[in-house]
Amino acid sequence: MTATQKEQQALALGRKPTDDQIDFHGVTHTGKVRDENQDHFLLSSLHKRMEVHQTSLPDTGGLHAEADRLAFLAMVADGVGGGPGGEEASQRVLEAVSQYASSSMDCYYTADPTDDQTFTQSLADAALHCHEDLRQRKGEDSGMATTLSLMLFVWPRAYLLQVGDSR
Repeated sequence: MTATQKEQQALALGRKPTDDQIDFHGVTHTGKVRDENQDHFLLSSLHKRMEVHQTSLPDTGGLHAEADRLAFLAMVADGVGGGPGGEEASQRVLEAVSQYASSSMDCYYTADPTDDQTFTQSLADAALHCHEDLRQRKGEDSGMATTLSLMLFVWPRAYLLQVGDSR
């Protein structure tokens, strides 16, 4: 049975797909205009701890899964305009959201999964937390700017956060 068939079977049964029924992949590329790639991505499943499946970040801290998947998190951060701080900003925002998501795991256990407002507020809180972190760092490096596209999948819903003008 292929992964697509397994996913369709899970959907037909009305249950969330298991980790082996989900295919995902990420890649980042310099592009045709810039000499330096300032973009970063992160794909992770959220358990009691975050398990990073794939990333372009240099160090993920060795996080490993310990429980059933609660959610799936996919993020892309794009360093703005090739400025001198774009790469650091895109890396820091993914790290900050990852740390925020990891430290906020209790919201997945205590919140009503049908309460969209709770998860929407969690995404907004994560974005504001990262924005404040970058603002504090920006005083040291005025060229630091990034965009963020974030998708949080909490069965059977998907939540999208878009900050900036990424295509």
